[in-house]
Amino acid sequence: MRTLIAMTALAATILAGSARAAEFQSLRGKVAKYAGLVAVKSGGPCVCQDGGALHGKVGYLAATTFSLPGGQQEIVVWCMTELFTNEGAYLSNQSCFDFLALAK
Repeated sequence: MRTLIAMTALAATILAGSARAAEFQSLRGKVAKYAGLVAVKSGGPCVCQDGGALHGKVGYLAATTFSLPGGQQEIVVWCMTELFTNEGAYLSNQSCFDFLALAK
């Protein structure tokens, strides 16, 4: 009987972990719809609202996932802006974490 209870508890733990993993993947999919994962330029438009040098600059949403200690994961989203020369040549990109996402 104890073996059955232990196996049931183990199965419940595994199923709960699987459900949380599925929830994380679902959230990641929803974020990917609007923010290009790992700074892919497919993200929706955004405007930096940081009050600094990037304030008002238009960019695109980017996101990535991080693994944290203890098996936790998190998704980070930011606004990636690009800088160009007066001739239109690409210089670099900069990021802000205080931004307004615009409709895609």
